Amino acid sequence: MDGEGELARLRAEVASKDDTLNQLKVKAKAFAEALTNDKKSLEAQLMQSRNEMNELKTKAKAFADNVKTQILVEKERVQLLEKQLHAKDIELLQQQQQHATAATQPLNEGDAVTYQWKAQVDQLTVQLATDRQVHAERVSQLEQLAQQRVAEKATLEQKLQQLQWQHTQDSAQHEQNMHDQVATLRQENQESARQVQSVVLALQALTSSNGTNVEALVAAARDAWQAKDAQVRALEHTVASLEDEKNLTRTNSASLSNKYRGDIVVLEGVRDQLEADLASLKAEGVVLRSDCAAKDVECTNLRVQLAQATADVDVKAAEVTQVREALAIEGRNAATECANLRGQVEALASQVRELDMELQHAKSNHASQSSGLAAAQALALEESAREWKAKEAAWNVAKVEMQAAHDKFVRDEEEKKVKVKTYIQNLTADKQKALEDVDKQVKERDLAHEKRLVDIKAKTMAKFAEHEAVIKKGHEDLEALRSQMVKAQQAYEAEIKSLQAKKKEAEDETMEVLKKKRLAAKAETQKLANDLEGVQKRAAMLVDVTGNKCTHQSKQLEVLQERVLEAIHVVSHHKKCDLTTLNDLAQIVTSPRMSAGNLPGPALGLNKIDEDVSHVFDQMAALTNVTERLVDLTLEESDLSLKEIVVDRMKKQFSACFVHQYAKSDEDGLLHQRTSSTMPESPS
Repeated sequence: MDGEGELARLRAEVASKDDTLNQLKVKAKAFAEALTNDKKSLEAQLMQSRNEMNELKTKAKAFADNVKTQILVEKERVQLLEKQLHAKDIELLQQQQQHATAATQPLNEGDAVTYQWKAQVDQLTVQLATDRQVHAERVSQLEQLAQQRVAEKATLEQKLQQLQWQHTQDSAQHEQNMHDQVATLRQENQESARQVQSVVLALQALTSSNGTNVEALVAAARDAWQAKDAQVRALEHTVASLEDEKNLTRTNSASLSNKYRGDIVVLEGVRDQLEADLASLKAEGVVLRSDCAAKDVECTNLRVQLAQATADVDVKAAEVTQVREALAIEGRNAATECANLRGQVEALASQVRELDMELQHAKSNHASQSSGLAAAQALALEESAREWKAKEAAWNVAKVEMQAAHDKFVRDEEEKKVKVKTYIQNLTADKQKALEDVDKQVKERDLAHEKRLVDIKAKTMAKFAEHEAVIKKGHEDLEALRSQMVKAQQAYEAEIKSLQAKKKEAEDETMEVLKKKRLAAKAETQKLANDLEGVQKRAAMLVDVTGNKCTHQSKQLEVLQERVLEAIHVVSHHKKCDLTTLNDLAQIVTSPRMSAGNLPGPALGLNKIDEDVSHVFDQMAALTNVTERLVDLTLEESDLSLKEIVVDRMKKQFSACFVHQYAKSDEDGLLHQRTSSTMPESPS
């Protein structure tokens, strides 16, 4: 019955261990799925950020191209107006020469041809004066509009540069944060995988050891039970042949022997139970040490306490081993004593048989013997009976002493069992507390990671909202500029219509009015000459101002290009990119310049203005090339994607987890497993 109860208990323990292993497998699978979902969400966020950066880059490039096109259109319009102004100047000089030639000739009132020619000259002079005034006002307006456009262009370029710089910084910061989060999650995934694998291996080893121990216990219990049954039956058969008066002694000896055998069986069961408990404690200590070794600095104190507990377990295990050896020695001594008792019983049985034979022989010879011989035989029988009673008394004393020693041994064993059970309960409570603390720390860390991800996402969305607001504002400014250009064009068309109306009115005026205005035309001619000189001075001033502004803008562009090149070198050094074409991109290509031979009249500094403005636009083109290269380097990915890296690392991890195979489950195998598990792991 005791063997069957022990077997049932061991089977229940094995079933509970299997349930624990299945629960750990389910938890490990759920944790792996959660990590996979987190990885997919991070990849989706990274892809969304990349798409938004590409859209922002496209919008910024389109905005820069639009501004550049508008500047080119305004430049062509100014050149056309300057050509018209030069043509009007040439026509004015020709009219002045013709007017001077006509003034040197004598006036003949009867000459109709001369009168008609003078009338045409006066009409053209009035028209030229009106056109000069209108064009002067138009040139002034265009200069103001050009200055305004230059200022707006500088402002928009500055905003564009700030936006690009801010976007570059935000993109780099966002990518760095994403890489840090992915590295942290990958490290946590590896640590969790190692922990789960250590627990699974330890439980597999424990399950294998328990299964082996259960089978060995079942076989040993069955063999011991059969052997003891055979011994009991043999002993009962031997004692049954004794005499009736010796039944009490025989029964007591047999019961004592059976009791000692039962005690030996119980001690062997206790020894096996202690060995199983010791193996379980060692396996649990190995699992706890593996778990604590995988934690960070926050679990250092807990790991020290667990190592101390493991050392205590080893000490207690040594004590239990000593106790087990002492119990084995006492069991062997008890077995020896039982063997001696069995020998004594057999000797007594042989003496009883001899006495029976002698008694029968005496009875058969009783009739032929004399009365004296009968008396001698009776005395001999009485002497033998007294000797037998003395032996029985000595055996009873030995029996009492052995019973007392056996009771004392049982009490000591019970006390030792209570102490071992109390220590195991305390160690189990400490282990449960340590596991709860570790689970609590893991949950707190997971909550902190989730909170950090939410904060990063909120900051990223806020930055993108700011960028969208800046782009929207730029579009609004561009629409306002377009509306201003439409209004200016409408005003210019209205002015052209008014000029045409004035020209028609001038043609309808009479010849008398033209004669009265001849002197006014001369004065107006002088005024036009003075105005032309003023225009030349303003043109020279415009050339100087434009040259200074272009020089300042060129220096700023050079500084910005140097900063962009430095950023490219930093990014390329970090990503190991090829920069063989960087010098070609940074090279300033000279664009075609305006030909002075195709312009009518004096150039008035237009060549210098064209040279300065074209040089600025060439620098802007080179800066655009290196800036686009910097954006491309920022958005480039390595040869391996994030998914490939994670899959490769998971393959390596799971391949390393199944390298060790447990070939045996005895104490030497468990000790080797504990020694190998406490060694420091190599970094993966």
